This record gives sequence, structure tokens and C-alpha cells, in this order.
Amino acid sequence: MNTGSGRPMAMGVTVDNVSPQELYQALEGATSQDPRVLHQSDKRLKQMLGLFGAFDALQDIAAERSVPLPVRQQAIIQFKNEALKSWKSRKLQNDEHRGRIRERCLSFLDEEDQTIADCNALIVAKLARQDYPLAWSNLVTVLMNTIDTNLQLRYSTPSEDLRPTLLLQRSLQLLNGVLREFAAYKMLTGVKTMTQLVDSLHAVLYSYYATMAATFANVDVDAMNTSRVYFDVSLAHQVYKCISRIGIWLWQRGEKMGLQEKEPWFVQFFQDSAVQVKALLQLRHTLLTTSPAETPQSRAFIEVLTKHIRHIGKFFRRLSQLSHARFVELPGCSELVMFYWNHVAQALTGPSETVQAFYRLPIILYPVRILVQGMVLFNENLAQWVPVKRDGMPNKNALSSAFVEEAVKIIVTRLLPLNVQDLQAWMADPEEWVNAEDKENDQWEYELRACSERVLIHMSNQFPEYVVPLLRQAAPDFQTLLQKEALYCAIGRCAGRLHETLPFEQWASQTLVTEAQSTDSNYPIIKRRIAWLIGKWSQIVLNPNMPVAWQIIMHLMSDRGPGTDTVVRLTAAMALRECVDTIDFNIDAFQQWLSMAVTELVKLMGEADTLENKRRVDSTLNALIEQAGQRISPLVDTITQPLPGIWTDAGEDFLLKASLLVTVTNLVNATKGESSRLTHIVVPLVQESLQQAIHLDEDGLALWKAALRNLSGTAAVQPFMDLFPEAIRLLGTNLDLLSQVVDIVDSYFLLAGPQILQVCAVPLFVAFYEALRNVSVTSNLKDMVICINNIVGTNPSSLWGEALHVSGLFAYLMTTLLDSEVVTFVLIEHIYVFARIVMADRAMFAQLMTHTAPALKITEAKLYELLMDAWWTKFDSMSEGKHRKLCAMGVAALVSTGRPEVLERLPTEILTYGWTSLGKSRKPPSAESPLRRHWELEDAPYAYFKESQNTPEYDRRKMLYDNDPVRTIKLSTYVGERLREAEAIYGSSVFRGQFLSKADPTVLQQIEKELTL
Repeated sequence: MNTGSGRPMAMGVTVDNVSPQELYQALEGATSQDPRVLHQSDKRLKQMLGLFGAFDALQDIAAERSVPLPVRQQAIIQFKNEALKSWKSRKLQNDEHRGRIRERCLSFLDEEDQTIADCNALIVAKLARQDYPLAWSNLVTVLMNTIDTNLQLRYSTPSEDLRPTLLLQRSLQLLNGVLREFAAYKMLTGVKTMTQLVDSLHAVLYSYYATMAATFANVDVDAMNTSRVYFDVSLAHQVYKCISRIGIWLWQRGEKMGLQEKEPWFVQFFQDSAVQVKALLQLRHTLLTTSPAETPQSRAFIEVLTKHIRHIGKFFRRLSQLSHARFVELPGCSELVMFYWNHVAQALTGPSETVQAFYRLPIILYPVRILVQGMVLFNENLAQWVPVKRDGMPNKNALSSAFVEEAVKIIVTRLLPLNVQDLQAWMADPEEWVNAEDKENDQWEYELRACSERVLIHMSNQFPEYVVPLLRQAAPDFQTLLQKEALYCAIGRCAGRLHETLPFEQWASQTLVTEAQSTDSNYPIIKRRIAWLIGKWSQIVLNPNMPVAWQIIMHLMSDRGPGTDTVVRLTAAMALRECVDTIDFNIDAFQQWLSMAVTELVKLMGEADTLENKRRVDSTLNALIEQAGQRISPLVDTITQPLPGIWTDAGEDFLLKASLLVTVTNLVNATKGESSRLTHIVVPLVQESLQQAIHLDEDGLALWKAALRNLSGTAAVQPFMDLFPEAIRLLGTNLDLLSQVVDIVDSYFLLAGPQILQVCAVPLFVAFYEALRNVSVTSNLKDMVICINNIVGTNPSSLWGEALHVSGLFAYLMTTLLDSEVVTFVLIEHIYVFARIVMADRAMFAQLMTHTAPALKITEAKLYELLMDAWWTKFDSMSEGKHRKLCAMGVAALVSTGRPEVLERLPTEILTYGWTSLGKSRKPPSAESPLRRHWELEDAPYAYFKESQNTPEYDRRKMLYDNDPVRTIKLSTYVGERLREAEAIYGSSVFRGQFLSKADPTVLQQIEKELTL
């Protein structure tokens, strides 16, 4: 085995050369049926792909036709998966390897295996994106020469030689891949390359397609059974894909790239495509209606022809998507769109049985995807045929009332009604049918009925004067259940226009109530649509507070007798959500139905077989709880009793579990101070949700936070104390949800701060330390420092002082403040923390400073100096009066320590600082109060309450704010007391002579005057 001697690389790296023989053996083993051999070979193959020259050898094996096909396929797949990711790597290959690989790519043009050819097409496209035209200048030239040569060969002789056909297929596939890559290129170099490709290829390719398409006219029933016409259409389709890609690129970028001279060619291509699609649809129809019997060859021909027709339609649709306004201005656009609609109408003119099944036959006469294409084009361009243009001028091209009415009738009578297959699916699995219907509405661009609903909506918006009267007058003419169901669907979809003329409440009372209460076994079809209709009407018209609507929905949701089924009840539950989840919903008007609605929803959740439908029902329950608020309190037990069982049944369905967490969260928020009775279910749910960290942690934290905020007092928090260690863990590790975790910690300290600090002060501060070190989101940094501020400001220093030092948190906060690398508003919060600490316990602060100085490798005196420097530097950035007073009090507390580094600044910064705070904190005296402080006139800022309004926590926060020493202690009194304490340390004469005498006499006099107030 020759592994090579290795080769030197830059930076001293050495990589062994690959052994082609060993690589072949590994590939051969990777195709083995023996699991042991397969595993060993796969492992070795992954190792060998990191050797020098492996990709060149890999492709060489794939190109060798004598090698067994499975080995060749494995080689090309491995090349596709690995080589493209490391194409520019000098560690794995050199320019010689790359050149051989590019040349070898073109040797697959006559490859017969489709898997290898498809992989090679992808490889060529990706390599061309990187190397064409600089390193692979002959790529397109070789492909076009191959195409031109073999086209002439194929169409100049009637022979059935398949080699030219194969070469054409592979060459066109590669060319289309290259065009696809460069058409998607956004960078200027790629755009310039695409411009060159368009300039050189557009006319040539179009001439090729014209030559090929000319042969379609000679196709008849006999020719359809030959392979030659099949390949004619297949090759023409590949050429058209290349041209349409060029056309779409010109449509998007032609004007920007200065290619206006290509516009006549583009317009001609569009017009010819319109003519071609009409001819091909007619050809397809003729062949299918005259063909005596289906054969494998004729089926293959019809399939490729249908594929080609559909691609032309995709070209039209893409142009319309990119610019409706320009699309409708193209010559022949109106005729094209009307042709598509007429094609749809033609497909729907047969008997109902044919219409219901015509798109399900083996070779269908009217493929549903082509019909949907036509309907989507018609829908997107209806605005060009409105009676009055936007400028108020009459539109000479407006659609007639007869046309619009006929189109609406076709939609309502032929497209909207349920078909036999729909009814069979309903009966076989009702819940799955509900799921499928919901998904179909989301995929309206691919489903016939859903698309027809959108067309009807758009027609009612563009032509309300024709559509609205027609739908209002249509009720008596629709007697069968399926027709009536379709009409109700139309009314629901067009509610935005009908609500002004249709007295819905009266109609519901006179008609819908009776139909909803029918016991006819065929009426579930109507009942389901009635529930759906009420939901849509409430959403669109924003009028959910109709007693008759509640009566109908409650009956449909609760009825389990004859004439109803699961589909009706589930639809009624979803309709209830649409009614409740509106701005204008009035819970007072719904009060009499609340208990029944909750009971039935809970019962329906238990009855639903699929977890998806359980989640749908639960979403309705969530909306109802949120709207009901405290009115839901009597029904809490009804809701929570089955939740543990549903949670267990949910298993790995995290969407349902998340919905259940929202349910309990809404209950907690609704019951507020009474929510402690939910503790038995809240705590286990929080614990389990945090175990599913990736899927449920966010919803679990939301429940946890809501539960804490709504606790009535300290006693109620005890069951939650076992969860606090989890909060500490999340604080130090979960940076994604850090904001919620900080709020939870904050809520705990508002309830039981001393109890928590007695047990886990050090782990908590360590978690804060880790989070502050690793988080980069500024808002999270500020929230954490504010939380620390609250902790040290509301709890005895004996509980947190030592922990601040042991955890390293105090030193980290000090380092952050002194380094000043964080934004100013976060550094200010650090100063507030130090002010709180020194106000709470000056001796503790002095100890912390003493132990922190060695850790920072500076003297204690220098640490005080740096702290004071930072303090003065950030003072001007403090805008709120309360914060300025807090810092003034903090400085006063520092002065009282008698530290010379602090007192040396007393004559200058401190007295000026104190004067600024004292002076600006005053308002002019009034008759009621000779002295009023600025901060006492302000309420707490909105952000202080952290969206806790309407919860017990709001009251706790407000009480804490109102009792804050910064608000309750008079500043002049506090400063005077602290100055006298400092004076007592040094003695009056020494204190005044050494420190105060250096102050400006005027400033000193004013300060003394303030302090005597």
C-alpha cells in the first residue's frame, strides 16, 4: 500500500497523499451488505477524504466505466458531499487536481446512469459558480458546441441513435444548472458573468427551441407511442427551462444592467410562449380524447408534455409575482390570462361526477396544477379589469357583469362543493380530515378548492357591485346540502363585502339556528360550515357579540346526538376561538355561556384522538381564559383536573405541552392573588418544562414568573423555594433566557430575600458573576446589576457582605466600573450598587474594599481614588433626581468612614457635589410645605415595575419604592449626620483645619446653610 511520503504545506503542516487503491477498497466496502464491513469502510473513507488528492482520485473512480456501478455512485456522491465544501483548500488539492477535475466533469456528458449524471450536474453548477469564467473559461463553449452538434445530428436524420439524445440531455442539464447558479448570484462579479451568458445564449437557445417545437405539430396518436417524440418534447423542455431562466433574469435585472436592447426579444419570447402553451394544451386534449388506449410509452409522453406545459405556466406566474404592474402591460397578457380562465371553465362544464374526479385519473384530462396556475394568474391580475381605474376613469377593458356572475357561479357550484373523496375521507377519519382541511387552506396556491376561495374573495373585492347581490340572492337556488355548504363558504370568504348588505344576525336567527339544531344524519356537512362561517364573520366583520352566534356555537360544540360528529364539534371550538380572540369581544355579553364553554372545551380536549386537535382546542381555551380574567376563578378546578393526564399523553409533542403551559399561565394571571391554589400543578409543570430545556424552557419560565408575581405573600412562596436552585443554575448558564431568569430572581427577593440569602447567597452571587462575565446584551447587563442593587438595598448586610467577596462578584463589579469598557448607563448602575452597599453598612464596605485591593493588585488607597474618580466622572450622566440623591447619600456615607482618600476631595468635588444635589433637589417653598424635594413629586418610572401591573407584585414593588431610604430620609439631615461622624473621627479643629478650610468660602457657607435647614 502506497500512502505517499507526505508533502510539505505552509505553516509547517504535512498531509499524506491518498492511495487510489485503498480509496477504491474503502468505497467498495461502503457498498457492502455486511454491516460490519460497511461500518469499518465508512469510518476509513471519512479519514481518507482528508488526504491530499482524495477528491481527484474519488472523481477518477466515478468516471471509470469498468468499475461496478454502486462503487461509482458512492464515489460521485462522496465527491458531491465533501469536495464542494473544500474546493479552494490548498491542504487537500492543488491547481493540477482542480484542472483534472474540471476536465473530467465534462467526460460525464454521455453518462447513462441518472444518479451519477444528477450528481455531476450539481457539481458542475457549484464549481462553475466559483471558477467560471476565469479558471474554467471553456465550460459554456464546450456545452454549446456539444448541444449544437448533436441537435444538427438528431434533427437532420430520422435515425433512432440514442447517443446524440443522451449528449443533449446531459449538456442541457449542465447548462441549466450553470444558469441557475449565476441567475441567483447577487454579487457584482456574478451579475456581470450572467450578463455575458445572457448576451451570448438568449438568441441561440431560442432558435434551438423554435426548431424543436416545430416538430410538435406532427404529433398524432400513432406518433405518441414512439420514443422519438417523447425525447423531442423532453429536450425542448430542457431548452425552454434555460430560456425561461434567462427571461426571468432579464425581467428582474435587465433595466438595471442596461439591457434594454433585449426587451424586444423578451416580449417576443413571452408572446410566443403564450401561443405555445395554448397549442400544447390543445394538443394534449386532442391526444387524450382520441387515443384508443393507454400504453407505457404514451403515458410517458403525456407526462413529459404536461410537465412542459406546467413549466411554461410557472414562467408566467413568476413574471406576475415579480411585478403585477409590468406583467399586465405585456402585449397579449390579458388574452393569456383569460385563456387560462376559460381553460378552467372548460374543465368544469362537464357533469358533476366528472368534475369531482377529473383530476384524479391516471392520465388526467385537466391536471389540477395547471388549473391552479390559471386560477392564480387570473386572481393576481383581476385588478386590470375593474370597472373604474384608480384614477377614477372608466376602464374600457372592464369585465362584464355577465362574465363575473358566471365566474362566481362556476366557483360556487363546481369548485367549492365537497366531492366524493372529501366525504369519504371525512367518514374514514374525521379528525385527520379537519387537519387536512386546515393545511389545505394554508397551501392555497396548490389546492383547487382553496385557490378558488381566494379567487372568490378577490372578485368580491374588485367587483362588489356584481358579486354581493349574486351571493345574497343565491340562497333559494341552492337546495342540495353540498351546494348550500359551498354557498356558506362563499359568504364566509366574502364577509368583508357582504356585511354591509346582509343582515347576518337576522339570517342566523331565522335559518342557521334551525339548521344547526337539525338531527338529519346528512347535516354535519352544513353544521360544520355554519360554525366555520360564524368564526370567519366575527373575525372579518369584528362583530363577535351576537347572542345568536353564541347560541349556535355552544349547541354545535356540546351536541353529541344524531346529526353531528367530531368534525362539527372541533370546528365549533375553533370558531369560538376566532370569535373570542377579537378586540371587540365583550366578556360581559358572553358571561352566561362561559361555564358551558369551558366545560365543553375541556371535555372536547379529552375526546380528541389526535394531539394536534387537542392543541387546537386548548388554544381556544387559552383565548377564553385570557379574555375572562378573574371570572374564570370558579372554573379553575374544571380546567386543571384533566391537565396532568393530557400532559402525560402528550409525550414528545412539545407544541401541545407548550400550549398547556400557556393555559396554566393564563389561569395564574387570571386568578392573581388566589393563584396559590394552583401551586400543586404549577411547580411540577415548571420542573418538567425545565428538563425539556430546548423545547419548553421559555414557556416554563413564563409560567414560573407569572406564578411568583401573583403570589399573595411570603407564606405562599414556600412551595416554590425548592425551585430556586434551578433559577441559580439558569442564571449562570442560560444566556438566551437571561432576562426572564433575572425577573424570576427579582420576584423571589421581593417575597423572601433574607430566607434565600441565608441558604444560598454564595451560589447566587457566583451565578451573577458568571452571567455578567459572559453576557453581551447590554439590557441584560443592566437588569442584572439592578437586581443586585435591589438585593443589597433590601436585605441585611450580614447576609450578603461576605458572599459578595467570596463569590468574586464585588471585585468584578469594581473592575468593570474602573475599566469603563461598558456603556455609560450600565456603569451608572454599578455606582448605584456601591452607593447602596456603603449606605447599608460602611464597615462592610470597608472590608470589601480591603480584600478587593490585593485581588486587583493595587493598594487600598489607590482603589479608593479610582472609585472616586469613576464616581465623579459618571455623575453628570445621572438624570433622575432619585439617583442623584442616592449618589449624594453614598458619598456622604463614604465621607463618614474617615478615609483620607475621600476626605481629601471634600473641599472640591464633594462639597460641590453636595451643593449640586442639595440645590437642585429643591423647589421654591410653598404655603403648605416650605421644602419640597424633586424626587418626592415623581412616581416610579414605568420600567421599574417590569410589567407587573395588576399583580400582587406591583404592590410589593410600589411599597419598596415608597419606603426606599432615598425617598424617606431628608438629604440635608443625612449629609449633616455623616459629616459630623467624620468630624468626630478627626476632632473638630483638625477636621475643619485639614479639610474644610481648603474649600471655597462661598460654597462652604452655602453648604452649611443647607445643612442647618
